[in-house]
Parts: sequence; C-alpha cells; structure tokens
Amino acid sequence: VAAHEAVNLLRDKGYLVSGDLVIVTQGDVMSTVGSTNTTRILTVE
Repeated sequence: VAAHEAVNLLRDKGYLVSGDLVIVTQGDVMSTVGSTNTTRILTVE
C-alpha cells in the first residue's frame, strides 16, 4: 500500500508518467544491513 501511495505521489508531482516502471525493495527487519527480502516492479498507472 505504501509503495503504491509513493508512486502515485511521484506521478502527481510529475516525476513519473503512466507506463513508467518502478523497482521497489523493502525489508521486514529495520536497521539491519542486507535485510532486503522483497523486490517488486510496479507499473505507473
């Protein structure tokens, strides 16, 4: 949900346009280097 909100905000501000691809990485463990465990590719609507 937060990733989609961030992408929508960037689109609304003109940094992204419809059709752009955005790579989102996230980790469930905060403050731990190398803890990324999810990578998603989102298409801007």
